[in-house]
Amino acid sequence: MTKFDFLLGVMLGSRILRLVDNLSCTLQKKELSAAESQVAANVTIKVISALRTDEEFDIFPQNVVKKSETVNVSEPRMPRKRKAPNRYEAGIGEGSHPKSPKDLYQITYYATSDRILSSIRDRFDQPGYKIYAHLQNLLIKAASADDYSKTWKLL
Repeated sequence: MTKFDFLLGVMLGSRILRLVDNLSCTLQKKELSAAESQVAANVTIKVISALRTDEEFDIFPQNVVKKSETVNVSEPRMPRKRKAPNRYEAGIGEGSHPKSPKDLYQITYYATSDRILSSIRDRFDQPGYKIYAHLQNLLIKAASADDYSKTWKLL
């Protein structure tokens, strides 16, 4: 727990999971419709995508370094280079290694964001889910005596 990598992971997890937790709490409401939950998911996707920029990444390690100074954590450093066993080597070239700790952390930062984004998209960008949302809207409008002729044409 005294390593910079650990602190970076905790702060990155806190940053991303706070947004995902908000989405999770929103999705657990009883009165939420499928269309509204898709809107909430899209908002979360936009916010996380906005964090997945070079400008946001440049700010993030600076915040981690400031925090590391206050909690007595070691400085960022590169792990030792490891060579894959020969049975895993496909060619004669050398494996790729990040040149600096910042490059290593950037890979982790983007990979984390990408995994979260793909998980949310996989859940909400399904053809069956879109049909379900349209049907739910149609039923809600019909039950409340609203004009549902345009909703009906979408199906």
